[in-house]
Amino acid sequence: VGSPAKSASELLPKKLKRLRDLPTDTDWIVSWALEAVKHFGPGFAGAAYGETPFPSWLEIFRLPAVQAVLSFQTSVSPPADSAVATQCHPSVIILGSALGYLGLFFAAAGLRSVGYDLLPESMVGTARRHAGQLGAEFEIGAAQE
Repeated sequence: VGSPAKSASELLPKKLKRLRDLPTDTDWIVSWALEAVKHFGPGFAGAAYGETPFPSWLEIFRLPAVQAVLSFQTSVSPPADSAVATQCHPSVIILGSALGYLGLFFAAAGLRSVGYDLLPESMVGTARRHAGQLGAEFEIGAAQE
């Protein structure tokens, strides 16, 4: 008999640590750099990588305007079997989702998120492997596609 599946809250610290370790992983950095050059071409203007620290995310998440939107969306109670029920559950779109930190933060807050990034393997693939297990979704390409 296998061990029971771990909850998202049990997996979150491990997943965040793995994502935080990647920028110091030579293999990952090289794969990201090669993919960025392939996708954007040589030069420094093509791609950038950055992370949003949790305290910065939390500061924005706690803003009254953000909380008002979340409160409004979660207070709407359409019939569960209606198409409107799905539309009223708060969700977030993350443009330039990178490794999926923000997706993990939103998943931990109980919100559905979809992250978009242009680099299919180093960013989207990595995010799907780590953050996707905790309820965040990631797509390749521009959000308008």
